[in-house]
Amino acid sequence: MKKVIVAKEIFMKSEKECFDRENNIDNNGFTLVELIAAMAIFVIILSITVSFLSFGAKSYTKTRDEADLQMDSQIIMNQIEDLAVEAYWIDFAEVSTNVKALLLYKSDYVDMIFWDRNLEKLYLVDEQEITDTDSLTSISYTDEKNLMAERVTKFNVPTSSEALKKESKIQIEISFASGKQVYPAVLNIHLRNKVKEP
Repeated sequence: MKKVIVAKEIFMKSEKECFDRENNIDNNGFTLVELIAAMAIFVIILSITVSFLSFGAKSYTKTRDEADLQMDSQIIMNQIEDLAVEAYWIDFAEVSTNVKALLLYKSDYVDMIFWDRNLEKLYLVDEQEITDTDSLTSISYTDEKNLMAERVTKFNVPTSSEALKKESKIQIEISFASGKQVYPAVLNIHLRNKVKEP
């Protein structure tokens, strides 16, 4: 009988071990609450990362646009200075309400820079014969080959004829814009040649 009791105890013991293994709660996995908490933390970290990346991209775009405007402005100002420095007379005329022209008189011809306020563009028509400023309206300047600059929101020459005669220099104000970004620039040009009216 002892053998039967021992066999029964062994059977019960092994049955209990099987029951415990099947119903045993394994602490090696994650609970639903832990998974939800981890996902919430991940979403918060992800949203902060996306915010930083978005801010960085906007800052980069703004800085790039500003640098482009400054570079465009510098190139155009250099081109205008190269054209104007050899002139013996400079005139600034209003062709129409939305078009102004900077006339750079050279020895045998006139270089003309037109600014179209509506199009926000500068055009160069070089080496033209001109008798008076009334004939400016007949000049076709909007050809793309004449295009000097785009995004020009201001183009002005505040220097008077008297100041040009007296000081042999002229001031040009120009502004470039891209979206909300505006870059104004001022150029002072000293003429090399003796100033004389055409």
